[in-house]
Amino acid sequence: TLNKGVKYIGCSSYLSFPNQCRNPAYGCEEPFLFDNKRLDEFVIGWCHCFRNPSEYIKPGIPKLLLSESDFVDNMQLEPGNKKILYDFICYCPKDDSCENGWHYHNKNWPLTRRTIETLCNTMGLKGFLVGREDCEINLKKPELLEMKVWLDYYDFIDKIRESKIMIVASKEDASPRTLTEALLLNKPVLVNEEILGGWKYVNSQTGLFYNEETIIQQTVELMRRLRENQLSPRDYFFKNHGRDISGKKFKDFLQKINPDLSPCNSVIFPTS
Repeated sequence: TLNKGVKYIGCSSYLSFPNQCRNPAYGCEEPFLFDNKRLDEFVIGWCHCFRNPSEYIKPGIPKLLLSESDFVDNMQLEPGNKKILYDFICYCPKDDSCENGWHYHNKNWPLTRRTIETLCNTMGLKGFLVGREDCEINLKKPELLEMKVWLDYYDFIDKIRESKIMIVASKEDASPRTLTEALLLNKPVLVNEEILGGWKYVNSQTGLFYNEETIIQQTVELMRRLRENQLSPRDYFFKNHGRDISGKKFKDFLQKINPDLSPCNSVIFPTS
């Protein structure tokens, strides 16, 4: 298709792609190459998730800070009126082993586990964990953490509705849809300050960053802001992202690169 003149737009939606990723489990054995060239040498533009795109994408390519997670459907997810049952919710899918694997690195199980232990043991908060029901967690009161290995999508969405905040400890995560889904459900987020993608959603309206040393401090502050009605996650996301706004932003980017693009109101990713 390249030889036929087809033009491509790149998108960073997998770890550090198009750079060599850092996941030690698998999927990073070789750089992402085609005909011995980096894939970003074959595109006319690139949608990315990075704080510093020049560290990941070659110079001279038009770039747009746009991720698949920007396209969560604004109208499909409503906050609802579920009773609050949990102080926090975490999502960390299980690998073959609890102590290594692709999700272990990408979703950062060590920080997720440390966060859960701190919130339950030190602060006495009640949480819900999706993905690792049979993985060891050191809890003084096991009843403070409910766990499920797997939930259907809308059951998971309901669990977010039943929680006060969502914890996102992910590290090399380019497009954290669970984060944006939480925002649309009007749930504030506590996010690993080193997250690769998704950092752009964290601000005074939506939540806080944290690290291993600031779990308690940032949780206390986030809960205070929530209690005093200082947060508006859904309103922020509705005004800045979603299919309509992100689709128009993507369309404008494409038309700037290729003015001959067929007229349209918006463009979305196939997976949106």
